[in-house]
Amino acid sequence: MMTICVLSSLHEAETADEAARYAASLANDAAYSRLCLIQLASGKWAVCLCRGGG
Repeated sequence: MMTICVLSSLHEAETADEAARYAASLANDAAYSRLCLIQLASGKWAVCLCRGGG
């Protein structure tokens, strides 16, 4: 099992595609090197800055 620690939520989107496009717009910025997409209980998608762990 992988544990993910969300450090900050950067953007909330209605669809995974919209969230992925937002994440792609940050791809060349080293400050955002650990982005993840997480589906919220509401069904929306969040682009988050994360720290992964085992």
